[in-house]
Formats: sequence, structure tokens, C-alpha cells
Amino acid sequence: MAKLIFILMLSVSAFARTDVKYLRNYDGDTITFDVGKVRVLGVDTAELRSRKPCEKEYGKVAQVFVEKELRAAKEIYLTNNNKRDIYGRILAKVHYDGKDLTEVLLREQLAVPYVPKKRQKVNWCKVQEKRNESKKL
Repeated sequence: MAKLIFILMLSVSAFARTDVKYLRNYDGDTITFDVGKVRVLGVDTAELRSRKPCEKEYGKVAQVFVEKELRAAKEIYLTNNNKRDIYGRILAKVHYDGKDLTEVLLREQLAVPYVPKKRQKVNWCKVQEKRNESKKL
């Protein structure tokens, strides 16, 4: 019985909603809200501190996109926010105005899917090139 109650508590906390206020974002997948720094679950965006100019540039594109979207949002909340990564960031799904930031970043080709411990090497120059081609159509 105690095991069942524990499982139910975990499932409720995984879907609990936490309303937040946007403060700023470091890049496309690390955002600071009034509750602390959040690492967006399920995606990886290009790094701003990369030595590769393409990656750095694409990281800036993702950063500006996320900032624009969240600054304009009327409602922002987190779900699945009961864990932290090794850097102390809250791991969470970010929702705004009825949208899931993970899905938006993937659809806009500003991120790639991310699975912890299975990080893939990404050629951000090719990702950016592909996005630019699809935007021309």
C-alpha cells in the first residue's frame, strides 16, 4: 500500500504545474525564471561558447528566438520539474501560451532531440543550413 501511495505521489508531482516569471535566458535551452535556472527537457541547442563560428552563431539565433517568445508570453509554467541536473539547474518542460517550448524549438529546427547520457555530436553548420533552406521554401 505504501508503495502505491509513493508511486501516485511521484506521478502527481511529475505533472504538477508551477507558474513562473521569465527573467532571462543564457541560450536556447537554459532559462532563468523567478524559481531559478531551468534546463529545458528534451532538447539541445547550439552552444554560445563554442569555438566553432557556425555553432556560436546558431546558438545566438536560438537564444534570441527563446527570449522573444518568452518575453511576449502571457502565461508561462513548468511541468516535470522535480529533478535537477549536475549543475543544479531545474530540469523541466517549459510551456507558454499553450505551446511546449521543446516542440517549438524542434519544429523551428533550432534544437535537436536530447536524451541524457546519449548526447549526439551535432554539426550545427549543417543544421543551420538545413533550416535556412526550409525557410526559403
